[in-house]
Amino acid sequence: MRKNQLTLVGGALLLLPVAAQAITMRSDYTDAQAIAYGAESQFQSVGQCSGASGVLIAPNWVLTAYHVAGGFSGNPSGATFTIGGNTYNGAQVVNLAPAGMSAIDAIVNGLDLTLIRLSTPVVGITPAQLYMGNSERGNLLSAVGFGLGGNGNTGQVPGTGGIKRAMRNKIDEYFVATGNPGEIDISPDRTGLFASDFDSNLPGNNSLGTQDWVDYEGNLASGDSGGGVFIEENGQFWLAGVNSAIGGGAGYGDVSFFTSAGFSRQWIQDTTGVPEPGTMALIGIAAVAALRKRNRK
Repeated sequence: MRKNQLTLVGGALLLLPVAAQAITMRSDYTDAQAIAYGAESQFQSVGQCSGASGVLIAPNWVLTAYHVAGGFSGNPSGATFTIGGNTYNGAQVVNLAPAGMSAIDAIVNGLDLTLIRLSTPVVGITPAQLYMGNSERGNLLSAVGFGLGGNGNTGQVPGTGGIKRAMRNKIDEYFVATGNPGEIDISPDRTGLFASDFDSNLPGNNSLGTQDWVDYEGNLASGDSGGGVFIEENGQFWLAGVNSAIGGGAGYGDVSFFTSAGFSRQWIQDTTGVPEPGTMALIGIAAVAALRKRNRK
């Protein structure tokens, strides 16, 4: 990795405190393609949250980044979520990170998650479903957010924000905090922080994994923290986490960092009461059985 963007410290990485905010795309794709991908129905749950982004996970619950909305825990009505042309205020803000933790410490420790309970439920939007797997590494991701556009050659371009975009990439590694301020290192085990690099098909731009790019390959950039990162399995897009940070200026060779929702799934379910897909299926089966029983009377 390039030392001016992710500083090498004894083989570990010093994560720069730069919030992740938008999408840049490989240079042989157009910005219109990034916008069109972001507008696809599987990403309808991603909206704008308090100047950044968030993801609807239930009609009255939004998952976003701690460094986006965590500061509203004492003033939940100040947290806002805009989706489908409507804006909703928060009624409760719950943080995964301990009170008073800095944004950078929350990110490096995989705790950059905040839940917002809305004062009014959202209607007409299908909420995202949480990723139920146990290993994000090696999967293809789709990251969605509002903010600046650009491509691998230009990096992020000022004045291009406020539009939903999406990109794809491959989850290359898990990272873990080393104990030194802002410092992380690759972990062989699953953690709450995973990352992808922006490949160009050239070895000189490869920071993690292989140099090969994928269709719609891209990187997070300045303007969309808290947006959703999804994994596709069996034709279904599952919410694997939220956009958290970047290393660099969103060009080739730079790195996107994501906080895992799946790693903290139990906390999300305990806080929101959002059932697991299996529970939802059981509820559906029970409802059908009850209906059949009534019809036999």
